[in-house]
This record gives sequence, C-alpha cells and structure tokens, in this order.
Amino acid sequence: MKVDHSNHARFPILLLSLLVMLAPACAEPGKTGQTTPVADDREPVAVDDPAAVEDPPGEEPQTVTPPTPPTPPTPPTPPDTTRPGALPAEEQALLDHHNRVRAEVSVAPLTWSDKLAQVAAAWGQKLVAKGCVMEHSKGSGYGENLYMGSADAFTMVDAGKSWESEKKHYTGVPLSGSNWYKSGHYTQMVWRKTTEVGCARVTCKGSLIVICNYNPPGNFMGQKAY
Repeated sequence: MKVDHSNHARFPILLLSLLVMLAPACAEPGKTGQTTPVADDREPVAVDDPAAVEDPPGEEPQTVTPPTPPTPPTPPTPPDTTRPGALPAEEQALLDHHNRVRAEVSVAPLTWSDKLAQVAAAWGQKLVAKGCVMEHSKGSGYGENLYMGSADAFTMVDAGKSWESEKKHYTGVPLSGSNWYKSGHYTQMVWRKTTEVGCARVTCKGSLIVICNYNPPGNFMGQKAY
C-alpha cells in the first residue's frame, strides 16, 4: 500500500501560518505607535486647584491687598490753661508790668487770679450802668485800682503805667493821711503781702475803664508797702 506524504508535509506549514495570523490579536490592546514616553520636565498640574493654574502669558499676577482701615482723627489738643501764658495779650502785659514794678523794689511777683478778674469785670459793668462813673466798689474784701482814659488811645498796660507814675510820691515810709492820697495806686501795686491780681476792662461812651483787684489787699495805714 502506497502512503501519501504530501498532506503530512503541508500540515506544519498551515499551523505556522495560523500562528502568525493570530499573533497581532494576542498583543496588549491600546498600545500602538511609539511606546517610549517623550521626555517632559514639567510637573503635573492639577487643574482643579486654582492656585496651581498659571496666569495668562504677558500678565502679572494680581495681589489683592486688604483695604487699610481709616486712621482715627487726632483729638484736638486742649488749650493750655496755665498762667500766665494763657492770658490775652493786654492782660498779660498788665501783669508783666506789675511784676516789673515790684521787682524794682525787690518784691515777689504777683500771680494772675481768674476769680479776681471776674470780680473786676462785674464791677466794671456796674460802672457802665451808672453812666461811666469812676467809683470804688465796697465790701469786696480786695484791694482795688481804677483807671479811665480814651478807648482809642490807651490800653490796659497804660493803666499800670499811670499807677506806677505815683512812685515819686512814695519814699518807703509807713502810710499816713499825708502820703497815701498821692501814692495809693502805686503802693497797692508793690504791697509786699499782696500775692494775686486780677484785672478787667470795659468801654463806655468812648472811654476805657480798667479795674484791678488785689488779694490780700494793701494800703493799711501805719504800714510800709515793702
């Protein structure tokens, strides 16, 4: 019997062809083209994190600065009420004049008293009500000097100069009926035991009236001014 070997020879060839055809089907799905990753130095960016998203090209990042709270206003400085710096110019000049006159005879300076100035101002208004008379007050317990002059020509310090002009009538002796009348305004200015003065001015019918009150009062008969 004759055996046909041609079919047995073709069988391995057919099997090999079948294996070649099935090889692509067994490869890992989705892996096509180049499998070596392209070099990339960038860090991955999580797009759902707003802080990681880059700003658009050409624009500077914007920094949000919280608004500065307004500066509270500075409270006004309270006025300086110390004496004598806070006095109006005329009152200060008259106080200074008193103390210069006192210094000439080595008597301590006077300090300004608002209380005495108020008493002087109240009496000044009464003098106006009486028709601009020159009249001393009574019962105040203070010493008192008065002056009257033209309102458009004289100031408060002129009153002090007028009282000072009586200095030539006082020789330092105890007061008496013979020397007091001519020098009484001056001796009150320089009375050693007096420590405070307060003055005021009023105008009436074109005249300036200056009133000064002194504490403790001076001009005691039988005593020296200094």
